[in-house]
Amino acid sequence: MKIRSYLFVGMLSIMLGMMSISPASAQFSITTGVRFNAVQDDFEERTSGTEVTIPFGLAYTRDAFSLGLHSGYADAQAEYPDGEKAELANLTDTLLTVNYIKTGWPLIVSLGMNANLPTGKARITMQEGTATLGEANDLFEVEKFGEGLNVGGSLGLMKQFETAMIGINGLYVYKGPYDPTADFEDDDVDPGDQTLVAGIASWTPSEAWAVVSVITHSSFGEDETNGEKKFQEGSTLTLSGAVNYRREPLAVALSVQGILPNKDRAVVDGEWETEPDNSGSKTLIPTLGLSYTASPSVVLELMADMRYYAESERIDPENGLPYAGKRIRYSVGPGLLVTFKKLTGSIRAKYVFVDEKADIYLTDNRTFAGIDLKSEIALTF
Repeated sequence: MKIRSYLFVGMLSIMLGMMSISPASAQFSITTGVRFNAVQDDFEERTSGTEVTIPFGLAYTRDAFSLGLHSGYADAQAEYPDGEKAELANLTDTLLTVNYIKTGWPLIVSLGMNANLPTGKARITMQEGTATLGEANDLFEVEKFGEGLNVGGSLGLMKQFETAMIGINGLYVYKGPYDPTADFEDDDVDPGDQTLVAGIASWTPSEAWAVVSVITHSSFGEDETNGEKKFQEGSTLTLSGAVNYRREPLAVALSVQGILPNKDRAVVDGEWETEPDNSGSKTLIPTLGLSYTASPSVVLELMADMRYYAESERIDPENGLPYAGKRIRYSVGPGLLVTFKKLTGSIRAKYVFVDEKADIYLTDNRTFAGIDLKSEIALTF
């Protein structure tokens, strides 16, 4: 959960910074597509799985206001060495966003609200839960089909100079309770609320170059299970930076993100205790994107990224294995973007390779390999 939260927050901060210097517009768009993932491990008795996702989005922008609604349908299937098969197909949660950005003042002011509407399936059986593969969206795109009602509010202040911009953004997210399983009656979860502060700075020395950096710190409240406080996720510091270069018909985008989690806390024998060593993984995520504008309506792309999850500091004293083993995910592949009047279509294909080292949940090293296909079509008017 930490990884996904901070990838989203980093992208959100950069997006707010870019939106604040964009001209006002009024438009409505509808987006849909098909996303397909297929993976298989390298064990002699193999685990394999596929996932098909159909996303759906609506977006409306008028002057300083923007509204967005994003949901979808996902079908995940997995097959295990013992012949067991698992399937989970359902609507995903729905994300509703509202943003207001006021320019023309000494400071640029942004106000936002986002709500995770629990339209996805939360009460899944243990057998259904095995239909999703991977961690932090390394293999499958949808790993949790439903949570509770989460509502967040944000406030951002930014100052624009001739070629630079600095800003700060605060976000608070209320996380509502939900029942995560259909197998146990007394496991209702009330996750701790999230508080985040992000600082952003950008520099555009010329039309060709743009540099953006973001630093975020997030903390979490105490989780409750069946009405009792049980766990508190450690705070996380995230450092992100991006460099963009464009000289028609070529464009290059390079970004790096580092995620540094702190120690978690849990209730042991009725008392809060901080873990002796950090069970979270430090993460490094470099990303490279190349594009070539072949014509006003056709853009060719090449994308590559790596996600490096370091081995955790905390080791199980009984078997000597870390609580989180080292994982490295590589992906690379081409893309095509086509624009025809008010219709935009894209298709992107990636080869994905994940190398996992043994830990307390995985007794032997293994690798996963697969494909990640994404097609999308958007109508704007």
